[in-house]
Amino acid sequence: MAERPLNACIALSIVFVGVKSQGNSAANQATARYPWAVAFTFGLVHGIGFASALAGFGIEPRLLPAVLLFFNVGVEIGRLAFVLLVLVLIWAHRRIDAVLPRWGRSVPAYAIGSVAMFWFVWSYRSRTR
Repeated sequence: MAERPLNACIALSIVFVGVKSQGNSAANQATARYPWAVAFTFGLVHGIGFASALAGFGIEPRLLPAVLLFFNVGVEIGRLAFVLLVLVLIWAHRRIDAVLPRWGRSVPAYAIGSVAMFWFVWSYRSRTR
């Protein structure tokens, strides 16, 4: 029952990141003025979401430390793979001397924000059914 509002909060936090990356002064001001509060809130909301997802799997308490360890190792491997992919794309972009159109810098932020808003609306739409 509480999973849907939590998913909506997680989606809104991702929308916040998309808005902030577009240079929104209110989002940048909040992050610059209270970076610890933004990091704490993001960590808390996403951590509660992860904990509730783990609880739904019915993992035995004695296995929980190993599950958390391997999950975190997997997340870090995924992050390293993503960074490696981005570095390869940057290298290829520079190698072929491509020039992106001016609007090309906004595409990632709008894509992230659009997916997150879809997730937010979907989580509330599903709740009414």
